[in-house]
Amino acid sequence: MSTPNANKKSSSYKVLIQVAMKLHNPQVIEAYQLNLEEEQDQIQPIYSKYLRIYPEDSVWEILIKFCLFYLVDGRLWVQSSIPMWWAQKKENFKPQLAIQYRPVGTRKKFSFRSYANNPTLHIPHYNGENRPYLPSYTIGRYRVTYILKDQTSIVINASTLEEAEKVVIQHANYTKLDKRPEGSVEDNLTRTRSNKTPRMNGVKIEPFKGEYFTGGEYGINTLVRIQL
Repeated sequence: MSTPNANKKSSSYKVLIQVAMKLHNPQVIEAYQLNLEEEQDQIQPIYSKYLRIYPEDSVWEILIKFCLFYLVDGRLWVQSSIPMWWAQKKENFKPQLAIQYRPVGTRKKFSFRSYANNPTLHIPHYNGENRPYLPSYTIGRYRVTYILKDQTSIVINASTLEEAEKVVIQHANYTKLDKRPEGSVEDNLTRTRSNKTPRMNGVKIEPFKGEYFTGGEYGINTLVRIQL
């Protein structure tokens, strides 16, 4: 005969399974629907099926699936955006828009079963625009930086200086006016060229998700739609 504590644990486990399914499964599905018709990859559907969590899964099965998906396959980048200054004291946490970019079209493979990451860029002191327009660009060695009054910054590494400037200016246009330094955005840009080749050099990326962190102790997270 089961005890009340055993029944409670069983009920809690079922709830946790449901939560895990809602959080984990959509990310597995998204990660492996990568232009399958073009790649003709018969492995991707298998991954999508067997790495999902099901109600009848044991604890060990769930842990193995988590390990394979998030660690072995390097899929931690499909999680929510992380704001800058997250680990600092709450008074240093600045309002910002965290933007996730992804490779345009089929993901570029770097090694066996390894895909390009989803870079995250930030617009500090975001002005709250509900549908910002942010351009796609190609990653490269040319770096352009725009520094605001409190030393927060917008940094872009693009394939050409002109492209990097264009993207930084577009991002900077969504910062609050009272946080910008004197003069135009163009007058406050810093331009450099790196001798090191970025890991995703030559990969064109596009914005697909934005999360607005309003600041404060817990960084209240409000989803902002990105206009592609």
